[in-house]
Amino acid sequence: MTQNIKSIPGVIAGIHTFEARMNFNPYIYMLVTMGGMCT
Repeated sequence: MTQNIKSIPGVIAGIHTFEARMNFNPYIYMLVTMGGMCT
């Protein structure tokens, strides 16, 4: 990539550590934008 584009990627993350039965089962949800927001 040789372009100099000033943009900020969007990322949202969340973590779950317990199941419905209260067993320890950590996993992470992540949403990432394909583009970005111009500044």
